[in-house]
Amino acid sequence: MTPVSRAAPVLRHRSAAVLLAIALGVTCWFAMAPSLAPPGHHSVDTYLHVLCFAMLAVLAWLGFRGRSLALVLLLLAAFGGSIEIGQMLVPGRTGSLSDWLGDVAGIVIGFLASHSLLAGLAQRWPTALRGRLTR
Repeated sequence: MTPVSRAAPVLRHRSAAVLLAIALGVTCWFAMAPSLAPPGHHSVDTYLHVLCFAMLAVLAWLGFRGRSLALVLLLLAAFGGSIEIGQMLVPGRTGSLSDWLGDVAGIVIGFLASHSLLAGLAQRWPTALRGRLTR
């Protein structure tokens, strides 16, 4: 394996980790801005939580694969909980257990989707590419 091909997985991990950091910041900003509260329908709010945290989980899975992924996913759940607590301090916003449960559901969905997608790709691609996909 050449030095360039060994560096490619590291670069992908770093890029995903940087995107995760940016996404966490954007999520926090949207969650704490009083004027950006989601529409009044509770189901829309729950779907937004699931979607947002599923995307965060995919980025976490890509950025920290091969490391303590369970810890990263627990930290994402703690991040979601801290947002709900923080929203109780923001005028016009409220924190709720159902929103946090939506966050956790999104984390699980994002992790399972990432894992399933990679497993499916590894089975369909030629053997020579499998090693590169699973790193």
